[in-house]
Amino acid sequence: MKPQIHTGGDFGMTAASLLVAGIEAITQSRGRCRLGLSGGSTPRAILVRLRALLPPSAYGRLAVTWVDERHLPVEHDADPSWYGHHADSNFRLAYECWLARLPRPPSVVLPMSTGLTLEADLARYTRGFADGFDSGLDVVLLGCGSDGHVASLFPGAETLDAKEPVLAITDSPKLPPERLTVTLPVINRAAVVVLAAAGTSKAGVLARALAGDTALPLARVKATAAYHWVLDNAAAAQLREG
Repeated sequence: MKPQIHTGGDFGMTAASLLVAGIEAITQSRGRCRLGLSGGSTPRAILVRLRALLPPSAYGRLAVTWVDERHLPVEHDADPSWYGHHADSNFRLAYECWLARLPRPPSVVLPMSTGLTLEADLARYTRGFADGFDSGLDVVLLGCGSDGHVASLFPGAETLDAKEPVLAITDSPKLPPERLTVTLPVINRAAVVVLAAAGTSKAGVLARALAGDTALPLARVKATAAYHWVLDNAAAAQLREG
C-alpha cells in the first residue's frame, strides 16, 4: 500500500488529526482502540495537539503503549512515577506532552521499560501486550530515522523478519544498544499507520522507500486500511509529485 502524503500546514495538527480520526473510527467499530506511539523528537508537537483534539470521552476506551523504547534506568521512588523515567525515554515524552495533563487517563497505559533487566522487561511487556492488547495495535504513530529504520528495526537486521510480536534488541546501531520493539507484523496489521518525519536528513530515505527499496525497514511498512505520511517541506523535498 502506497502512503497518502501530507505536506505543508501545521505538521503536528495534521498528524494529530489523522490519529484522532483513526482512534474515533476504530472505537466506534470495535468498542476500543489500541494505540502505539513512537519516540524521538518528532512526536512532541503531535502529542501536544493530540491532547487538545482527542475528546475526554475517548480515553475510557483507549489503550496506549509504544512501538519501541530505549532500555534505560528508572528511579522507582519518583513522585509522580513517570518522573522516574529517563529524560530520553519515549514513555516520559508522552507523559510530559500529553498523558500527565489529562483529566482522565486512558483505560490502559503499558510501558515497555520499567527498570528491570532487559530480559525481565521483555517477559513482562510480552505478557502485558498479550493480555491488554491481544498482541496487536489498531492505530500506530511511527517515525523514521535517516537510515530508514522504524521503531527499533534497523536496516540489515535479522529482526526485520521476526514473527513474534515483541523483541529485545541488544545491539542497536543507535545508542543505547538495548531496546524493546514491536515487530513489522504488529505494525502492518494496524488499521491506521501515521508516519511523521521532519528535516532534510529524512528526505533521501523517504524517496527511496516510496520507490520500493525494501532494504529499508520503512519501505516494508503498510497498513490494513489507511497509511499516511505527514512530512514537513524539508523531508518531502526529494519526493516526486504524484
